[in-house]
Amino acid sequence: MHRSFIAIAAAGVTVLAAAPAVAAPATGAGAPSARALHRTVASWPVFRPGDANEGVRTLQYLIRGYQLGEGSAVPGAGIPATGSFDKATEKAVTAFQGRRGLAQTGTVDTPMWNTINHDISTRPIGPGYPNAEFVKAAQNMVNRFSAKCGNKPLTLDGNFGPQTLASVKKVQECQGLGADGIVGPSTFPTLVANY
Repeated sequence: MHRSFIAIAAAGVTVLAAAPAVAAPATGAGAPSARALHRTVASWPVFRPGDANEGVRTLQYLIRGYQLGEGSAVPGAGIPATGSFDKATEKAVTAFQGRRGLAQTGTVDTPMWNTINHDISTRPIGPGYPNAEFVKAAQNMVNRFSAKCGNKPLTLDGNFGPQTLASVKKVQECQGLGADGIVGPSTFPTLVANY
């Protein structure tokens, strides 16, 4: 398996600048802690054909979610969420890149992650979220922290219910983020960066 990472300084990336931790620096009461400010630097993983891991599975759920949101004739149709970056995943990634005006490389890279992050920042994943595939992506990311943060693994059911909410909050606390239970502009980059 070949994995590489691209480091991104939040100050240089507009979509991450919307995260609460990267607002104008403040001092005194209510100012972000040094630990919270440290979270403003993310590393987006690069996924290529042939890669196989849970990060690829998360990506596949996200791509499936975009297909649902774009009026797919069959709900949930498209690439299977196997965790293997196969030809079907490459084709779906290339199509996503084309629809969003990105270079059609077939590789999941910084511009693609920035686009997804922008979308999730605009509409964070939380209770009542209508797209089950995006919820499954969030559940899959949270499960990677289960042992470390003392959570029971979530069932990837696409329902952002009380157990998912509690698990997200626990992971946020464990990672030094604001524990609001929402996978949004601070939490999503932190969860993805750990692949």
